[in-house]
Amino acid sequence: WVDETSLDRKLAHRLYLVLREGGAWRLPQVDWSGGAEAPTVRQCLGEHLSASCGASLQLHWVGNAPLAHLPAGEAATFFWRLQYVAGEVEPGAGAEGHAWLTKEELAERLDGEEGALAREVCGPFD
Repeated sequence: WVDETSLDRKLAHRLYLVLREGGAWRLPQVDWSGGAEAPTVRQCLGEHLSASCGASLQLHWVGNAPLAHLPAGEAATFFWRLQYVAGEVEPGAGAEGHAWLTKEELAERLDGEEGALAREVCGPFD
């Protein structure tokens, strides 16, 4: 049995956070619709991460631009890279659980295009 909720596994590899929401594993994500009065995507995602992963989780944004995107009709899903700094994941706000996965595990756990994109954007590094 492997405790996928622990960062103390697969220490030689990068691990990626996924949340179990609505019975499915997903990268942390939030719907956003822009506008003059709307918060930025980063603000919106930051608030969602705090609500769904707990306020003690500290992350560092790696750059200001998204890493990748998946078009979906008139909408799109954008992916940002954040680096873990400190703290524990405390699932809340609709999250049923969490896991820290390697890129191979991530690509297997995510469905369809999102899994395929994960293989590409996680890069050749471990």
